[in-house]
Amino acid sequence: MINCQLFMNPIQYYIDQYQKARPWDLPAFAFEVKDKAMEKLSGTSIPLAKKDEEYLYTPIASFLEQQLPSYRPSAGDFTLSLITDLLNSDIPTIDSYSIVITNGYYLSNEPIHKLPEGVIVGSFVSMIKQFDDIYHHFFTNYELSDDILVNLNAMLCGDGFFLYVPAGVKPSKPIQIINVFDRKPQTLIQPRNLIMMEPGSSAEVLVCDYTLSDGSYLCNDVTEVVLNKSAMLDLVRLQKVNDATRIMTHTFVKQQASSKMRTHYISLGGNSVRNSLTVTLAEKKAEHIVEGLTLTKQTGHTDHQILIRHASPDCHSNQLFKQILAGTSTGAFTGRIVVDKDAQKTLAYQRSSNILLHPKAKMNIRPQLEIYADDVKCSHGATVGQLDADALFYLRSRGISEAEAKKMLLQAFAGEVIDHICEPFRKSVTQLVEQEMEEIFKE
Repeated sequence: MINCQLFMNPIQYYIDQYQKARPWDLPAFAFEVKDKAMEKLSGTSIPLAKKDEEYLYTPIASFLEQQLPSYRPSAGDFTLSLITDLLNSDIPTIDSYSIVITNGYYLSNEPIHKLPEGVIVGSFVSMIKQFDDIYHHFFTNYELSDDILVNLNAMLCGDGFFLYVPAGVKPSKPIQIINVFDRKPQTLIQPRNLIMMEPGSSAEVLVCDYTLSDGSYLCNDVTEVVLNKSAMLDLVRLQKVNDATRIMTHTFVKQQASSKMRTHYISLGGNSVRNSLTVTLAEKKAEHIVEGLTLTKQTGHTDHQILIRHASPDCHSNQLFKQILAGTSTGAFTGRIVVDKDAQKTLAYQRSSNILLHPKAKMNIRPQLEIYADDVKCSHGATVGQLDADALFYLRSRGISEAEAKKMLLQAFAGEVIDHICEPFRKSVTQLVEQEMEEIFKE
């Protein structure tokens, strides 16, 4: 018997999923966004890798053609054993406000946590229902992306996390979102997250993607960040997943005047990991610094796609990405800076440095500058190479073993990124990076 599903357009498959699941308990404005996403997806097809600039190095055909159902929680998914596993795992132990997201859902008896001074963290969907005035304002004139995966998430997302920090407030502790993949390998996990920073607010946030088993997981994650005037945010995305997991993350940031944000991507493991960041510096004196450190081994692949748009004068951005590639792993970095015509006195810098530990490892780099203003300072640079032979010889001549000498050089290489991570998270990130380096040298 012929399986007709094999011949179905994968995009239509997901649209059918949405139409069957549509009676969700959500406000009308949320369905307006979902329906618009469905309309945008209708009639589209999966782009061919060689013709798709956005996914040139991480083709999404294999991601979508599996036609997996979207994950929906059921009784027993969140168990006490999961909590025990978390406590015994190497997820960073930090004195923080923390919540656990399981397969994209915040499964808790208290879906909304009201922290001191009006800070709120909890379930994305519960927040829509309980504080629909905040969400309605956010979704007014909401513009959908042209990205198929982002629209797929908008149409089918079920939950995720929400963080709200009121004007002038800084939480007394950092906030940790533990995003766990567990026991559901044959589903597509699609979290939707929103961070809203009111004027003059400040926060330190760690989002940790973690696998609790050796299953194969697929995740399509979208996070939106709004920084109002003079708001400050340190956001660290730590990805420590098994070698069978594939993660696609998309983060959209809009910054108003004098706001400052520092984003860190720390990617350790994974079959295929792609992090996309789109930043709009919409008003004067906004600043965004994004840095990344990646360790890939065996046949792993990691891709970072960064776009920073300077839409207003007197703004500053800086990109620094470093990758260590072992085995036959591959990496990609596309760093794009766009300076609009009126964005005079822009400062924008970009650098990508990469070390290949194996002759078959491969790194692809695409630095891109689009400058339409004339009073700017912009630069980019990229290097790909092996460990410094002279430095290695120097350390060996001091009686240090070859393995230890290599680790010392790699730690120094990684340190430039790690040292810039905010203090509450730095120690734990350092420990996990050192553990991953140990694994690399066991290969």
